[in-house]
Amino acid sequence: MKKPDARITAVSLVTIAVLLLVVSAIGGRGWNEESMRYLVRITARLSVFLFLIAYAWDDAHSIITSRPIRRPPPNREAYFVGFAASHLYHLFTLVALGIWFPSPFLDQLELLTIVGGGLAYAAIFGIAGAYMIRGDHHPDHRLITVGLFYVWIVFTQAYGFRVTAGYGYALIFALLIGAIVVKGIAYRTSRKSSDEDRAASM
Repeated sequence: MKKPDARITAVSLVTIAVLLLVVSAIGGRGWNEESMRYLVRITARLSVFLFLIAYAWDDAHSIITSRPIRRPPPNREAYFVGFAASHLYHLFTLVALGIWFPSPFLDQLELLTIVGGGLAYAAIFGIAGAYMIRGDHHPDHRLITVGLFYVWIVFTQAYGFRVTAGYGYALIFALLIGAIVVKGIAYRTSRKSSDEDRAASM
């Protein structure tokens, strides 16, 4: 029996989770601005956690096991595609909020937010598309690294401005900072291991 594609499974699970959140929010709060803003927040947080797993989990694993990463593990692709699906649903909630409850949401929306967020979405969908259609060939990891780092900057800036708004925002900001620290440690460990292997082969 053919093993299910992990990327399709990730999208399916995220879709089910978001549908349950929508039913729970509207069923418990009704169709109003409060329930829509709740869905905006919860889908954003789901997206960030999936992004953190895709972005830094393999680096954390390499530090724990002391084995440098030769290439990203297959599950990273599934987590990232799941993250892209989650963030697409987050975009849907933002659009719904703007259509049905435009004030004060649209009044407070700034051009810089639209441009920065639009570029982040372009990077997210570009990377997810590369992971979905790559076949047996890995995408250009340099471009993906740049794209992921840009998405990390956007998330970190967004939650950094909200750290005083509640513990949830502060926790996510701390996790984002921790992710880049983990990646830095993993990179240094990998470089050191490569240098040692090069020296041993001489």
